[in-house]
Amino acid sequence: MTQRVFDLIEAINREGLDNTQWAVYDLKYASTGSREFLGTREDMKLGGRLLVVYVNKDDTYSFLRPETADFKLTIDEYNDIYLWSL
Repeated sequence: MTQRVFDLIEAINREGLDNTQWAVYDLKYASTGSREFLGTREDMKLGGRLLVVYVNKDDTYSFLRPETADFKLTIDEYNDIYLWSL
């Protein structure tokens, strides 16, 4: 586990996010589109290992820093998905 992965999981834990609000996906053997796989408006090709956090646009986070995410995708006018490549 790298320091980056540890820091992300620690921030998720400190925020109190449960397993409905974040996930880790290993897509290294399959590639799929984000619209089909995650339900986003954008359709970005996904692959590799990803840490995904589902966020409500009105929520504020003390420990998790969404601005450090590699990608930000939109679900609807109220919800976004932040992706970190692992």
